[in-house]
Amino acid sequence: MLNSCRALDLTDENGFLCGKILADLGVDVIKVEKPGGDPSRRTGPCWADIPHPEKSLYWFAYNSNKRGITLNIEANKGKEILKELVNPGVIDFIRRCKTKDEAIEILDFCLKRGEIGRDDYEKYKSIIMQKGGLDKIIKESGGRKDPGYFERKYYKKDFNDQKFKNNNT
Repeated sequence: MLNSCRALDLTDENGFLCGKILADLGVDVIKVEKPGGDPSRRTGPCWADIPHPEKSLYWFAYNSNKRGITLNIEANKGKEILKELVNPGVIDFIRRCKTKDEAIEILDFCLKRGEIGRDDYEKYKSIIMQKGGLDKIIKESGGRKDPGYFERKYYKKDFNDQKFKNNNT
């Protein structure tokens, strides 16, 4: 429904539900956590009654369908990454496309808005037009983005890493 939108969740437990509802409606919600993780990860009950930040049922209930990133927004590198998240690149939009025509339409739109240069436009367009090119871009950029209630996976990004890694949690 809202899969063309992105929201950054910088809230504590008082705002988790809002992000959860947006994620369930298809918004690409990215939960931003400080290094060491959100304190709510330690809120019980925990899976199999084993206290652990990765097993909090409370955390999973309110943060499912979101992607996540551990980010020190006080550091310069953290500020840079946060800016990238606020203004996603063209690849982030291409990952949502199911056909070459959709991907080219996104490229055209980004070019008209000045979000990509002519060189990048031509580079991505030539890759997309190749047999399997769209799938190659999607695979190399972390996989297809199909936001939805049951389709999303939780992602975690280390602030030193430049690509999201699927945690399968």
